[in-house]
Amino acid sequence: MRRLVLISMLFSLSVAACMPYKSEFSCPENFNGKCVSVQEAYQEALEDSERKDRNTEGPFNEMANGKEGMDSIEQSYQKSVLSRLTALLDDPVTPLVAPAQVLRILILSYPSQENNLFMPREIYTFVDEPKWVLGGSRALEKD
Repeated sequence: MRRLVLISMLFSLSVAACMPYKSEFSCPENFNGKCVSVQEAYQEALEDSERKDRNTEGPFNEMANGKEGMDSIEQSYQKSVLSRLTALLDDPVTPLVAPAQVLRILILSYPSQENNLFMPREIYTFVDEPKWVLGGSRALEKD
């Protein structure tokens, strides 16, 4: 029994020594950044993003950068692309498949020249292929 307790204690100590994480937060000695808690780092990140948003807004920043012509062209292009995308998302067109037209041919019984009797049967054939239809009656044709 003593051996079992001793082996289990040694095993638990060896496992605890192999754990790569510590239960308390501490910065390494060779760390070159700030040593702050997770909450403080999160708050700093929020403040930095707010500061960047304030610095990049407004017409004065565009004029200071000397890119007002290019930015306005890019912005108008982005607005046109986004307006097209929003129109597609607001009013989606669901494609439908117009089924192929099938022709059923009934062949009645008939005797052959060799005096064989062929019994009645039906043959099915496609008259046209199925087509994709987008809105209304607009069918998409193959190229």
